[in-house]
Amino acid sequence: MAGVWEPRCKPLHGLRRSWASHLLAARTPIDTVRRLGGWASHATLERFYLAPTPASLTKAVHASEALLVKR
Repeated sequence: MAGVWEPRCKPLHGLRRSWASHLLAARTPIDTVRRLGGWASHATLERFYLAPTPASLTKAVHASEALLVKR
C-alpha cells in the first residue's frame, strides 16, 4: 500500500514546500506561513519545508561575485 500512496504524496509535499518558500521570500511573516500550512512549530517548518527560491539563489551568487570583485 505504501508503494501506491507514496508517489502520489511526494508531489504534494513538493508543492507545499515550494508554497511556503515563496511566501517567505515575499516577506510573509513565518508565523502566518506556519499557521496557514498547519505546522505545529516553526522548527518543523524550517527543518523540512523551507528551501531557497531560484531568485534568492541567483541573488546570493551575484552578491558573492560582487564581494570577490571588490577585493
